Parts: sequence; C-alpha cells; structure tokens
Amino acid sequence: GKILDVLKANGAHATFFVLGNRARVDGDILRMELEAGCEIGSHSWDHPQLNKIQWSKVNSQVRRTDQIVKKLTDGYKISLLRPPYGAISNTMRKKLKKPMILWSLDTLDWKTRNAKKVFRKVKKEVKDGDIILMHDIHEETAEAIKEVVPWLQQQGYDILTVSELAARYE
Repeated sequence: GKILDVLKANGAHATFFVLGNRARVDGDILRMELEAGCEIGSHSWDHPQLNKIQWSKVNSQVRRTDQIVKKLTDGYKISLLRPPYGAISNTMRKKLKKPMILWSLDTLDWKTRNAKKVFRKVKKEVKDGDIILMHDIHEETAEAIKEVVPWLQQQGYDILTVSELAARYE
C-alpha cells in the first residue's frame, strides 16, 4: 500500500510481478494496483528456477498464477512473465506465449534491506529505458520508493509500466 500511495501521489506507474501463491491472499492489493494504473505480471506460482524444471511444471507455474490473478481481479489477463532469478530455458523461449521480462538495474533491495543503499544505487546507475528491479515485500523498499520516485521525476524520467515502456520503443 505504501508503494502504491507514492506512485499515485506522483502520477507514476509500475509493473508488479506477483507470485501466485502470495496473490491468493492479496486480492485487494492486486485490485488497488490496477486502479492506480499499474500492471500485473507473473513471477511464477512459488518461485522455482524455471529453467531447471520440466516444461509441464513451468506451464503449471505460469497457468496457475494467471488463473488466480484473473479470479481475484475480475478478469485481468496477465501478459508478462518475470522468471525467478532471470532463469530462462530454450524450451521456455519456444513454448511460452508471453514476453519474459528481465531487468537492467538490480537495486539488490532483497539483499541489503537498506533504503538509503537502494536510493544511492538508483541515483548512481539509472539510465533512460531502464527496468528497475525492486521487491515490494520489503519495508525498506517502500521507504526507498519515497525518495526514488520523486528524484527520478526531478531528473526528467517517466516512471512507467513495462508495457508502457515497450510501447515507447515500438
């Protein structure tokens, strides 16, 4: 909620890549994300390294997450996948019917759990067109967002969903 408040207050959007097993209890948050102009993508059902499991299990991970998000949001259809660990197999490239999204700037928020370090990393490394990886499950990330979003906008960056960003480069 705190992250969404900052995004809304600044007219900014984000793509939230969700785990299906967590989405089961976050239907209200998912609807709030959509109402704020944000996008929801899949991050699998329970975060396995998808390139190391059988195709049938990969397909199940993606399908189950798609289904629970659709159910909890009254029909929203997920169109993107961020594979856990950025792990993609050749089979996934051939068979998955949705773009697999990686990142260009990893804030390492999951590792440092430090809002100031996250903000410093963004300030030091961000460039036009970056997809910035952050994890909305950490309080420190929510704190960092309070500084990151206004600073990015002051530098002239637009904060967009992945799909909005892609549309700019079509």
